[in-house]
Amino acid sequence: MASHTQLFINGNWTDSLSGGTLPVINPATAESIGTVSRAERPDLDLALDAAQKGFLAWRDFAERNPDLPVGFVIQGATVTDLPGDVVAAYDAPFPTAESKAGAAQFPLLVPTSHDAVGANEMLATSDELSRWNKPTLVAFSDSDPVFPYPQAGQAFCDLIPSAG
Repeated sequence: MASHTQLFINGNWTDSLSGGTLPVINPATAESIGTVSRAERPDLDLALDAAQKGFLAWRDFAERNPDLPVGFVIQGATVTDLPGDVVAAYDAPFPTAESKAGAAQFPLLVPTSHDAVGANEMLATSDELSRWNKPTLVAFSDSDPVFPYPQAGQAFCDLIPSAG
């Protein structure tokens, strides 16, 4: 049987605040193969707060570094150390600060309040996704520092009726 799996919140593995768990069932045999922490609203609030702080730190970093170190950023978003040649490959398409202008501006375009530029468009997109009825595959990393799974990923999946 697999060991108990905790929630990944703010860069740390932790049990849910309630201490609740859910069984993991093997669909081929219907046998329990382990348990996972059951995330509830207070866990989601902690995860979303951590994600918001993480995003704002990333946004600040991008704003202060127009010569964005792309390979460094990608390395920071991975669980394993990337070989130097892989980091260099991420840097290669961006040899100058000018070539990184779009990547450096992207985080600044994400609305961070309901009255921010682009917020209405994001809300309209969310509304459209909530009515999406075509097959949808959504995948999130269990170690993503910006959108931690399962909280952010599950919230996104819950938004789209056909997500799976």
